Amino acid sequence: MIRHKAHIVNVLCKATFLSDIEKAFPLLYSAMKKILLLILLVVCVSTSYAQKRFVVEGKINKYVGKVFLYFGGKKDSLYSKDGSFHFEGKVGLPVEACIKVPSIRDMMGVTAFWIDEGKTVLDLDTASFNGRFKSLDILGKVLVSGSTNKIINATIKTIDSISSQSIAKDKKNAQVKAFIDNLLRVYPNHIVSTYFLSSHLDLYSMKEVTRLYAGLNPTLKKTQCGLKINNQFLKTVDVLVGDKIPEFSQQNQYGKIVSIEDFKGKYVLIDFWASWCIPCRKENPNVVRAYNEFKSKGFDILAVSLDDNKASWLKAIKNDKLEWNHVSDLAGWENVVSKTLKVSEVPSNILIDKDGIVLAKNLKGEDLHKKLAELMQ
Repeated sequence: MIRHKAHIVNVLCKATFLSDIEKAFPLLYSAMKKILLLILLVVCVSTSYAQKRFVVEGKINKYVGKVFLYFGGKKDSLYSKDGSFHFEGKVGLPVEACIKVPSIRDMMGVTAFWIDEGKTVLDLDTASFNGRFKSLDILGKVLVSGSTNKIINATIKTIDSISSQSIAKDKKNAQVKAFIDNLLRVYPNHIVSTYFLSSHLDLYSMKEVTRLYAGLNPTLKKTQCGLKINNQFLKTVDVLVGDKIPEFSQQNQYGKIVSIEDFKGKYVLIDFWASWCIPCRKENPNVVRAYNEFKSKGFDILAVSLDDNKASWLKAIKNDKLEWNHVSDLAGWENVVSKTLKVSEVPSNILIDKDGIVLAKNLKGEDLHKKLAELMQ
């Protein structure tokens, strides 16, 4: 089996552009061969997106308290008496994950890694301040990980080595693009390719992105990375009263895709806000009151967050008792939906009717209640 995999790698590495890279940049060529072999190992063991069991364990030295595992829009937690932690669960696609702990600055995240089937082992250190836990040493180590984590780390290392070369920027970009192109060719339907394409979209034309996105597996299209690729070239629109709202979709806090089309047959308030926005938080009780009063009469809310910190977003949803649908790409002011609809400030909102026609914009305070009462009479 290993000899067969090595043969495939050698065949792949005879592609014209790789031959050129081998001659001009032998170190880059060597790195590419290693990553290709890692990817082919994943191909051989990961042929479906069926749920697979994972384990994440490790120890945070000198720590006593709650430990959280965030992964793929989900979270798990436990209380550790000696810093040791052990989590088990299931994932389909490999997902990005992070260990977090409470701190005097809300939640502190450390050592991002990717989970796929198998075991991940972490070794982390703490720092204390006046006897209260303040932060973590971000020099935590991933001692053991799955294939996806290895491939992504190796790819990042190679891209960094390309970027550090003393050559023109356009030549660096050409090498990075050639490298990502090869990932897409070798295994187009793995999250690794989607991840690196989505983070280097500036290297591709609209035509190239459209073609590459069309070739993705439907499951990958629904990931955060897939949505980022699809939304990269959305045209901005002027949202005018009387027009139909453009179709859009984004992931909710649980990783599920939510589309504005899901709300057909209801009056919907598309509410743009953020946990860090003080006027938004002050307006939330008014929106809660409107929701509770009219939800039984066909009214719903889709909140689009301009947060870039998931923990803060989730905490605000809970604290403000916002019991409706929420989505975000956690890109802050670069949120694709807000940019597409030309939302330039928060709080902002758009009220649409049962057919998606825009009825009003930026209704706040009593104006929101009066408009809803008028519609629901």
